[in-house]
Amino acid sequence: MNKSNKETAEIAREILEQDNKEREAIALLLEKHLGKDNQLLVQKTRMGNTEAY
Repeated sequence: MNKSNKETAEIAREILEQDNKEREAIALLLEKHLGKDNQLLVQKTRMGNTEAY
């Protein structure tokens, strides 16, 4: 591998590592909050002036 390819591979590795860290953080937050009996996960959707949950 030449220097440019090594740099590209390093950047790609860093991006994948950051992506994995973000996924782990989201998973931990979801696990923490979805484990509660008094909470429900919802998604708010908006189309024009109409909102739905």
